[in-house]
Amino acid sequence: MDLSRHNRSCRDRSPETRIGAPNPTRQRATGDIKSNSNGMGFKMTQPSVTREQVLEASKGMLQKQVYAVSSTPTNGIGPVLEHLEAHLKHQVAIEKSGVLIAAGPQWTDDENFWEGDGLFVIRAESMAEASAIAASDPMHMAGARTFTVRPWLINEGSLVLRLSFSSGQMTLE
Repeated sequence: MDLSRHNRSCRDRSPETRIGAPNPTRQRATGDIKSNSNGMGFKMTQPSVTREQVLEASKGMLQKQVYAVSSTPTNGIGPVLEHLEAHLKHQVAIEKSGVLIAAGPQWTDDENFWEGDGLFVIRAESMAEASAIAASDPMHMAGARTFTVRPWLINEGSLVLRLSFSSGQMTLE
């Protein structure tokens, strides 16, 4: 696996590539939105739509703003394993504080190996706060992994928790 694109830690990135920096090559949609067959009000030729348009189109859904943090090894799995214990303690601490929603390793595409990548979803008031939370992870502070943060609007899905009264057991389905 070529990790050359991950050689710099997040704190060494130039302002143009830093977390949350605008992407100058990405175009934004402008003009009136017209209804089409999908019923969402988006033109099929638009390169992207505004946040307000998405919120309007998903009225009545959950619309819970969270942040997804993708964490990638900078120099193979060795440094990741060296900092794993501190990383896991940190994750448990932010879980207990109510910041961490979900976290875990990402397998290789064949689902047989772990090369050190991880993903976690956090609660934060802004992109800046989410980036600061991600940067405080011992894995990132040590330079064992870099990270990217993306805002994520949760609209659909479900979580099923089954509680068996007779056994007192809970099962997450």
